[in-house]
Amino acid sequence: MEMDLGALPMFIAVADESNFSTAAMRLGVSRSAVSQAVKKLEDQLGVALFIRTTRSVKLTEVGERLYKLVHVQVENMQAALEDIASHNTPRGLLRIAVT
Repeated sequence: MEMDLGALPMFIAVADESNFSTAAMRLGVSRSAVSQAVKKLEDQLGVALFIRTTRSVKLTEVGERLYKLVHVQVENMQAALEDIASHNTPRGLLRIAVT
């Protein structure tokens, strides 16, 4: 089974914020995009990851287990990618001698 790993940061943001709208603002995407990504992840796994009510969003037992297993790894991957991207920017002293 091929999983959409792009949904994991959205899952983690919702779990951290306990709110789809706040997670969407944090990620800079629409609430609908976050909701659809989480729903797709739940469909792929075949389990509910959140208990949704009109007033709250809570992790299910399976959702808590997934969060504990992946949130540190996803954060490490994001940090590694940011580190690599920062090495592409020119650094150092530039001297220009013009007349």
